[in-house]
Amino acid sequence: MLTYSGILLLVLSGISLVAGKRLLCYYTNWSQYRFGQGKFTADNVDPYLCTHVVYAYAKLNGNQLAKIELNDEQYYLKLNYLKSRNPNLKVLLAVGGWSVGSKPFTEVSSHSSNRREFAHNAIQFLRLFKFDGLDFHWMYPTSKGSPAGDKYEFAELIAETRKAFEFEATTTGKARLLLSAAVASDKNIIDSAYDFPILSANLDFITVLTYDFHGAWEKKTGHNSPLFQQFGEKPPESYSNVQFAARYWTSKGIPASKLNIGIPTFGRGFTLAHRMVTGPSAPAVGPSPAGIYTREPGYLAYYEVCKLIQYGGHVYRMADAQVPYVVNGNQWVGYDDIQSVINKANYVQISGYGGVGVWTLALDDFSGSCGTGKYPLINAIKTAFRN
Repeated sequence: MLTYSGILLLVLSGISLVAGKRLLCYYTNWSQYRFGQGKFTADNVDPYLCTHVVYAYAKLNGNQLAKIELNDEQYYLKLNYLKSRNPNLKVLLAVGGWSVGSKPFTEVSSHSSNRREFAHNAIQFLRLFKFDGLDFHWMYPTSKGSPAGDKYEFAELIAETRKAFEFEATTTGKARLLLSAAVASDKNIIDSAYDFPILSANLDFITVLTYDFHGAWEKKTGHNSPLFQQFGEKPPESYSNVQFAARYWTSKGIPASKLNIGIPTFGRGFTLAHRMVTGPSAPAVGPSPAGIYTREPGYLAYYEVCKLIQYGGHVYRMADAQVPYVVNGNQWVGYDDIQSVINKANYVQISGYGGVGVWTLALDDFSGSCGTGKYPLINAIKTAFRN
């Protein structure tokens, strides 16, 4: 584990903590349906905040990309128009997501003719709406009914798409479309789902979803996204942290510079079984109540967590994992705050990773209601990279 003195030693040894990291931020098309303070649209996006914005999600309709929301086309254009204000901004389209499952991906990747048709159609779709690239968000190959062979079929889909992107750029003179993927942080899924050499050779960058390590599907409290393992943890519990997942991906031959490390702007919450037993691994009987804006039990936006604190919650810090949690009555929420995202951004720089992937813009305090300015978490990451 890196201590302050260890960080200082690395700096003095000549490891430069430089800017130039990717700050990739996901934009969710369903956040427009939250009411009041929680409503988030493309009009709320600061074009200078992130280096890449990824629109989540499009779906698969056969071998084609397709819109999900009725007004997706309107927001595609609005989001991409931000590039007129910041020409350095890259806007990608993500296809997939948890609710889509594996079946559409299995079908599109199962035959070479399907893969070629998909790649051709994807280019047309992305160019029509002025996207800079495509982000595969298959959660996950070999899971949720996906057969074991999808590990290799997914790799072939990526390779075929990259080949088509390169050909289109060569023949038209346009900048090549970017190609990326969001991938699992769970060791078992990593082992079964991915053909590492193909991913490394064909993807411009890879975002590791280093959150949801713990949540109300478990019977005891645990942090959503610990940076390091807790003291005394042994396998497999010691695998559920950012550091392990990031190192495991590089152990598979993926260059650290290609990896974005996931940072959540949401917390995972529990209802405690006993009000007097409130630490990590305390007995829990279910999720915490839904937030007033996000409306999902056990899931709170950062701006909802800060209200929980303001209304009597007590914040504790996990010194080993370097992340906070808040207890308010029988509610327990593990989340990230300004200090913990700075810790993670510094870890990313010191370890040589390419950047971070933030889930999501709409779950940070984009309106500034917590009293620390707009987008306090994402701005803290950005400042850490600059420093």
